[in-house]
Amino acid sequence: KDVLPYSIVVGNNKVINNRIAFNPPMQIDASNKENLPYFYRGFMQKNEEKINNNSFALYEEDAMVVLQKANCNKWIVQGTVEGNLNNNLVKITINNSLELEYKLSHSNFEIVCDISTAKKITNANNFLVEKYNTIHIKIVDYQFNQTNFITINKIIQSL
Repeated sequence: KDVLPYSIVVGNNKVINNRIAFNPPMQIDASNKENLPYFYRGFMQKNEEKINNNSFALYEEDAMVVLQKANCNKWIVQGTVEGNLNNNLVKITINNSLELEYKLSHSNFEIVCDISTAKKITNANNFLVEKYNTIHIKIVDYQFNQTNFITINKIIQSL
């Protein structure tokens, strides 16, 4: 649970190598193949799973993106809803400490996460938060399948 992304460790967390140089960008774009490792968890990433080259579909209700550490005031999440759209509730958690809720009411969406309107939460610190900005995207009460899915195209940090 406390090994940095794509690290190869032995024994008592001794890092012996890295599979890739994990250096997240300030913004993440699904159309840029170099951004693939930073769609960190909960996304369809294999070629046979991908919906198209410009977005990553969520395959579970809780996904995470990792971005470069920066003091930001806003994060912008852009994507689409395919299939049933029933004002789905999206909870976005930033660095395990700020939570925002949004209702998706259009198939194309742009969510602006302004930290001045975020609810502070007291989650346990995650070792990733110390080095990177983490964005958790949780979709509440959504039945994911081949015709019902939500994609993320971009996430932008605004200083």
